[in-house]
Amino acid sequence: MAVTFRNSGGTAARSGTVTFATHAIGAPGVDWATPTSARPPPVPIAAGAARGPVGTAPPVEEGWAGSA
Repeated sequence: MAVTFRNSGGTAARSGTVTFATHAIGAPGVDWATPTSARPPPVPIAAGAARGPVGTAPPVEEGWAGSA
């Protein structure tokens, strides 16, 4: 999945953290886990500008299976 980062603020974005999350859904629709992965954004992004598409969303961290 390609990701585009857009800065709708009035000043440049110079730092931060982007967190991606997904849900592991089992039968019969039980949400078993919500694995996440955090990475720094592609900064700087000027005020009102966009940057991307930037690569792909990172894989979720290892060891999440079955945890709630």
